Amino acid sequence: MIHATTLSFNRSQHSYSYLLLFTLTSALVLSFFVKDNRLWLDEVFSMTLLEDPSFGHMNEAITSGLETNPPLFFYVYWFLGHTISLNTTFLKIVSGGLYLTAIYFFYLYTIKLINRPKQNFFIYLGAIGLTQLNYVQPTQIRGYSLYILLVCLHVITTHKLFKSPGTTWLLVTHFISGLALLLTHYYGLFIVAISASAFLPLLFWSRQKTYAYPIGSVLLIVCSWLLLWYPQFQLQSSATAAGFWIVKPTATAFFRTIGNLIPSIPKVSGVIPYWDIVRVALVTGLFLQMAVKRFRPSWRTFVQDEVYSFYVLTGYLFIGVSLLALAVSLLYVPILVDRYLWPLNLFILFQFAYAVCYYKPIIHPARFALPLYALCLCLLMLVQSRRATAFPTSVARYLPTLNKSYPVFYESLFYFLPLNYYQLGSNRFWMDWDSSIKSNTISEYRAARLFREQYAMTGVVAPHDFSTNHFGRFYIVDEAKKYKFEKLIAAGKIRVIRIIPVPESDVRILECIQ
Repeated sequence: MIHATTLSFNRSQHSYSYLLLFTLTSALVLSFFVKDNRLWLDEVFSMTLLEDPSFGHMNEAITSGLETNPPLFFYVYWFLGHTISLNTTFLKIVSGGLYLTAIYFFYLYTIKLINRPKQNFFIYLGAIGLTQLNYVQPTQIRGYSLYILLVCLHVITTHKLFKSPGTTWLLVTHFISGLALLLTHYYGLFIVAISASAFLPLLFWSRQKTYAYPIGSVLLIVCSWLLLWYPQFQLQSSATAAGFWIVKPTATAFFRTIGNLIPSIPKVSGVIPYWDIVRVALVTGLFLQMAVKRFRPSWRTFVQDEVYSFYVLTGYLFIGVSLLALAVSLLYVPILVDRYLWPLNLFILFQFAYAVCYYKPIIHPARFALPLYALCLCLLMLVQSRRATAFPTSVARYLPTLNKSYPVFYESLFYFLPLNYYQLGSNRFWMDWDSSIKSNTISEYRAARLFREQYAMTGVVAPHDFSTNHFGRFYIVDEAKKYKFEKLIAAGKIRVIRIIPVPESDVRILECIQ
């Protein structure tokens, strides 16, 4: 049996937690110097709202359908931005700090349970460094870092309530973290619901009425969310009900999405067939095998064995949230996106730490291996971070070669918003309803309309303007899966006089005459 340690820390435990924090901080800070940190589509959405001088107008824009997430991230960052700085680097540093705080506290809780700080350092640093999402999400000006920190706090509090369900300060923390989670990301509903369901078997298994307190806390969380945000949630939902950009997942897409949460050697998926299915099956099978093998038919033994109970809770959350997201995506509205599930990577970290302790109780790496390992993982994270930019650099590098007097039309906001934000060229986005339906980009049409109406964004061309105004000569960034200008080209209203290929991209640039 793996026994939990006491809550006191010795110098060795602190030194490894500091070393983990230092290594990850170094990698994040250095990544600012090696990768393109310009904002991508979603971050431009964030900055447009955060730069709004009116808090009330920003809140109105959020509920109008311009943003599909709850408001807490925007409230926190708007306050920071308007009291300290709206500089994008500063806000990215804030996001990175929130992520590092989540990792630090989750690691501390792990070594409280499994007193192998050196071993857990190796496992955590390796697993974090081999997960692609950890190169992309931590420093984005989006709500994901706040989201993962709140998940960390809520799940640890949930676990502590297993043993002490009537403790007042734990119940208060559970309520606050749960409500904040629901007001940060809608996947918080899944996290809170699945973690809450873990108390039901404990209530009937133990026949202890005190387990009704955490269940009552969850009901209070949901009621508070309904009172504070549900009307605005309905407005957001109605604004984005049709034409949502996420497609219904296939079996392959599901395993790829969940597989992205599991550490993997870069590019191995191109070598091993069905690698996503293999790694999801391995992690799930390992959890079920050890959970069943260690199970004892006594609720008191279960809650007293804090290591095993946390192992069961994290595995249950990983599987339960994944399946719930899949069910909602298939039966109601597609929402299965790997970055929405990013906090589940925390649970994988503990699953690995527990498995290593279970099958190989003690690992004694050589003393010189520790700094070498940390340096290698830091370098790996820097290399991977350099490749993990979401800014559309493939098109951006071609814009200076184009004639600056000609406007550039884009078929999607993915290219238009970031390039327009940095004023790279004379950018235009034509709102055409028919082509939006054909390309399943109705959400982009509505977002562009709201940008034009609420923020007077220049470059957004109204539906009738393109046909009534004569733009003369212009460029079109033509995407393979978008069909905005094809009908005009086929009808002879636009004539293509030159095609400029864009390597390593699914787009080409067309020089046209109207």
